[in-house]
This record gives sequence, C-alpha cells and structure tokens, in this order.
Amino acid sequence: MSLSRITKLLVIASVLALGCPGSEDPATDDGTPPANDNGMPESEECGEALNPMCKTNACTTPSGDYGLCRLDSKLNCICSDKDSVVQDPCVAGNNPKCEPKDCVTEDGVPGKCTIYKEGFCYCEPEENPVDPDKDPCGEKLNPECKPEKCPMANGKEGICIMVAAECICDEPEDPKDPCGKELNPECKPDKCTMTNGVEGICIRTDAGDCICDEPEDPKDPCGKELNPECRPDKCTMTSGVEGICIQTDAGDCICDEPEDPTDPCGSVLNPRCSPEACKMADGTEGICKLNAANECICDEPEDPNDPCGAVLNPRCSPEACKMANGTEGICKLNAANECICDEPEDPNDPCGAVLNPRCSPEKCELANGDVGVCRLNAKDECLCVDDNPCGEALNPVCAPVTCQMSDGTTGKCQVSKDLECLCEDPGSVPEDPCGPIANPKCTADPCETTAGTPGTCEYQERMCLCLETTQDEPCSDLINPKCTPDTCETNNGLKGSCTTRSVEPMGPQCLCLALPDACKEAFDCVELEWTVKCYGRWECVSGKCEPTCEQVYCGNGTCEPEFGESRTSCPTDCEDYCFKNDDCLEGSFCEYPDGQCKAPGKCQIKPVRCSDTNDPVCGCDDQTYQNSCMAGMAGVSILALGECPSPTP
Repeated sequence: MSLSRITKLLVIASVLALGCPGSEDPATDDGTPPANDNGMPESEECGEALNPMCKTNACTTPSGDYGLCRLDSKLNCICSDKDSVVQDPCVAGNNPKCEPKDCVTEDGVPGKCTIYKEGFCYCEPEENPVDPDKDPCGEKLNPECKPEKCPMANGKEGICIMVAAECICDEPEDPKDPCGKELNPECKPDKCTMTNGVEGICIRTDAGDCICDEPEDPKDPCGKELNPECRPDKCTMTSGVEGICIQTDAGDCICDEPEDPTDPCGSVLNPRCSPEACKMADGTEGICKLNAANECICDEPEDPNDPCGAVLNPRCSPEACKMANGTEGICKLNAANECICDEPEDPNDPCGAVLNPRCSPEKCELANGDVGVCRLNAKDECLCVDDNPCGEALNPVCAPVTCQMSDGTTGKCQVSKDLECLCEDPGSVPEDPCGPIANPKCTADPCETTAGTPGTCEYQERMCLCLETTQDEPCSDLINPKCTPDTCETNNGLKGSCTTRSVEPMGPQCLCLALPDACKEAFDCVELEWTVKCYGRWECVSGKCEPTCEQVYCGNGTCEPEFGESRTSCPTDCEDYCFKNDDCLEGSFCEYPDGQCKAPGKCQIKPVRCSDTNDPVCGCDDQTYQNSCMAGMAGVSILALGECPSPTP
C-alpha cells in the first residue's frame, strides 16, 4: 500500500461522506498487475480491492508460500511470511493502539511503530538510531528504568520513564501536575486544567495513562453512568439531529445516525446477514453478503446454478462441478475459506480426505516407491512423508524411539553433537535429562552439554536441548559468588534469574534459569494463568508475558494462539482449545499435535472401539500403545511412532 493509495482511500472516504456531484467514466484496465512504490507486483490478497486497510489477512508470498499481509516502512501493503508478521511489533494483533514500540524495517534499520493518518500503523525508520550500548534508558545501562537523565530527540534534557512497558526518554513529570504520579498515583477524578485552559478532571485512558480531560456529562445517554452497556438508546447528535447510542470498533459508546430499519441487509432486519434480496447502489438486484471488513452489504448475487455457490451448496459439500479449464472437479474450501471448484481427491489416496479425513499416521507410498507415512505439513495438508523414525517428519523432538541402524541392527534415535537426529547404538544412549521421556515439557532442568559444560534444558527451534550456561554473566562465580537471584539472560535470550541447581557430576552450580513469565513470542505465554478482569490476549513485551485487554483479535471468532490468545484469556474464541484433559467434556480428551506433547491442543472424542492393527505408538505418558486409536481411547496424545524406549537404569 503506497502513500498515493492511502491518500486515495481518504479521498474516497470524503466523497462518500460529502456526496459526489456527478459520475465519471470508469478507469480502463490494461491487464498490468498493480505495483507498490517499491516496484514489486502487489499481492492480490493484500491489494487495494480486497484489503484496503491492509489487515493481516492470509495471502500467498512471491515464492508461493503461505503468508500474511502487513504494512512495510514505505507504506506498501505486502505479503510477508507468517513468522515475520507474527513477530512484527507494529501489526494490529501485537500493537492495537500503535504504541511507539521498537521495530526493525525490512531493510534492517531500527525504527518506531508510528501511526499514519487514519490508523495505519507501520515501522518508521529512525533518522539517528540510538546505540543500545550507550542508551541511558536501554536494557543494558538501565534495566529497571530508573529516572536517569537522558537526551530527548529534540535535544532537550529528559528522564527515563516507563511507557507501555518500554523505557523511553521523555519530558520529566511536573511535580505540581494534579494528574501526575506524585500527587495522584491512583488517578482519582481530581480537578485539573486542560491544555486549552478549560477546567477538566483526571481520567485514566485505555493505555493506562492518567490525563486531564473533559469530564463526562452525567446526563449523557451514551455515557458510562447512564448507559454502561451502550444500549441503542435515543440521543442527540452534535448536529442536533436525533440518533442512537452505538458501540464503535474502538469500544467507545457514541451518538450516531440510527440504522435504516427498512434496510434488508441491516442489523434490524438481517442480524445474521442471510442472503436476502436487496437493491445495490446502481439500482440493480443484489443479495446481502459479508464483505472483507465483516460488514453486511448488498452485492451482486451468486450464480444460482453454481454447484459450489452459497445458493446450491451453502456448506461446500464435495459436489461435482466444472473447473475453469472445462475438466471435472469437486467443490472444496480454499485457504481463504472460499468454496471453489478444484481438482477432485484421489479416492484411493491413503492420505486423502476420503480415506483419511483426520490424517492419521497411515502407511503410504512415496514418489520413489519407498514406504512413507501420512503426516500434516505446515499448511495443514495431509501428505505422504519419509517413514524414517528419526526424521523431522515423524520425530521432530528426536525422542529415543526404536529405529534401524545402517548395519541392520536395532538402535535408538539420539541427538548428535551436530544437532542431527540419528539412529545410534542403544548402549550409547544415556538417559537425556532434556529428552521427551525425562523432561516432556522441557523445564529448565540442569544438564551437561555435549562439550561437558553445565547447562539447562531449553527449547531451540522447537527441540529441547541442553544449552550451555554462559559463565561471564551475572551468575558466574566471579560476579555472583553467593548466587543471589540477580536478573540474567538465558542462552536462548529469555529473561531469567540466577539459581543454584545440582549438576552431576559437578555438584551445585549457579545457573541462569528462565523466569515463569519469560517469553520470546506471545505463544510462549498461553499456558499462564489469566489474572486480569477482562478478555484479551498475551503480549510478549521486552521478554515478559503481559496480559492485554483488547477486542481486535479477541472476539473475531478465530482462536489464534500465535498472537497470545488462550482458553482463559479469550474463551469466546478459544473454547475449542485445551491445555489438559480436564478442560474437555466427559468422554473427550485434549489432543496435542503429534510429537509435541505441549499445549494448546483441541478436545477430541475418545474412540469407543479400535482395530487390533499392530502399529505401535509412544504416548505422551511414556507408555506404548498398540496403535494411535488405542492411545486416543486412553486419552493420550502421541509423542512419536514406534514403541517407547525402556528407561535407562
């Protein structure tokens, strides 16, 4: 999305609001794909037509991978890989109020999240990036954000203060400010003077700041005193015309124009946006349907003869249809949840939806003729993958399951010094304190690294490994001989505390262990207890899990743990997700993704009967089951295919 494109959006919004004196001829389309200001082709899903506000909708990257739309530093709406968008501090999910958080542009330049005009949040590069080693408000020199003196961007002297969990250099607080922390730490509604000289009262904003603002009219029919639930009561708009109280997307209750009660697509006559007949703006017949912004509008009607359309096939059943090239196909949902006519499934494919709708680990044949197993990939596609019990597809955590070595003898999967999962002699496989048997949740237990140095068990790229504890940090004998619980940073970048743990055969060691609320991404926080009195999601702020009350993600009907939503933080979206069997109804269990044994999972009904097929699996309870169905009957998720290893004596 370019500057010109955003300007155009604002002009269109103005024209729609003020009215247009006349019509113009439509612009001609020469077939050239639209391009951003950087000269790159504009992604169709992130383009102006489908995504004018550059929401984080699903899209296809230039390389053909699954991605999400986001705004770059040049104000182009581009399709980036999912991981980079999930970690982007400026996207709405991570920063709904577009607070000035630290960010890095696509060119690697440090910047700050900045609002551009109508709420577009992007990473604006800094003209003179601050050196983190010399920043008096930075993590290295001022980890506790004490009120030290510092130079502000305008050259004036300021002090370090905490704003939205970030330590920044700002103007010192006026000690006489009636809304300041010194005189009013609880932000009581004391009298104060606003910037325009008019008297106001101290009010707490949604961001938690105490400011001087206009007092609320106690007689306001849309105010919190008379209408805390924002019912559609009658009110008077600023123009003097009668209106009704309406809740905005930002959560404010305002007096606005009432909805046309005769609109067939309005919430009065059509609250669920059923496909009722209506008149479009040009006077032609249309039907009510939801647009990309989830608004019910009158649009062109569906083809009543389309076998994949909402008229004949509202649930997108696999009905026969004709594809664009004229060949036979079937109706199926695509990545954008649209019902399209696509190539039919092979009815004999053991990994296909016909024979294997849940993608159970059934045996299948690879393209080279070797035996494989059905497995879900990152795009939730059920594919036939290599049947290597130590391979990444079947054993992503390198559990010590039974395998066959190159000489034909039986071995166990083991992490090598090169961090590869290999089939080794079982006699050489000691009990791994970071392995899935001894440590299924990868707690920060002490261990010995492959180099013989003390370490702790920590996740690295979803694999639990023994990572070396750096000894020149706050937990070293030189700096911390008594091992006081000083703040430190673990090997993989998490905030921690110095703790004494016994490491055999070296005895007690002072190690940096991650704090319970330490995080690198919001997903790391979803198992924590939600303690605030609101619904929202977790944010990973400066390496610490922080609860955030918001309705941007929570309430959209989709549970997104990657953005910090959990079962307790947002039950309206995540009621289908679980973290333990007790979260599920009787007769169901919490099934984690295969090979992870880590929440969140989804409640699945326990099978009532299973075949006697001998296809053993190792459960997350370290028990071997005859097949995956029997593990499900016992309410146990699958750790790996094959039998569980016997514990090393």
